[in-house]
Amino acid sequence: MTFAEFFTSIPAISIILFVVGIILMAVELSIPGFGIAGISSIISLVLAILLASKSLAQGMVLVAATAVVVILMIALFFAFLSKGRMSSKLVLKDETSLEEGFSSSADMSFLIGKAGKAETTLRPAGRIVIDQKPYDVITRGEFISPGETIVVVEVTGNRIVVAEASNVLS
Repeated sequence: MTFAEFFTSIPAISIILFVVGIILMAVELSIPGFGIAGISSIISLVLAILLASKSLAQGMVLVAATAVVVILMIALFFAFLSKGRMSSKLVLKDETSLEEGFSSSADMSFLIGKAGKAETTLRPAGRIVIDQKPYDVITRGEFISPGETIVVVEVTGNRIVVAEASNVLS
């Protein structure tokens, strides 16, 4: 049997279902999630194999063999990925550490002890102005009216905690 004769014995609907299954698989791989395209792809490929086989038993054996091959290929892919042979191209190894110069917020510790004015009502969050620069701040729960003098008492990351100047000095 030549290569061309092999394909003449396969029904046309089986070839069409196989091609449709491959196209649906490509669509599923390009769109995240396991949805209609993925399920339709699996059904189409299984039907293509069953229709191409001479009997139902032979078709089931071919489907099972195909499933085993696919599972082995996935296992090999993850084995290569975990050993680092492929992970260098797929996994980012750089870190955004403080030592490397990365920070999620600017260092505001220079504000501790500085005085300013409440620009908005602080209940407990609001805006203040220190040296003509506005800052978003919070209090420790107290209500501070606009125009009151405040003092920065604590800074953690980008969280600035203030208190009324009269409460800090006394």
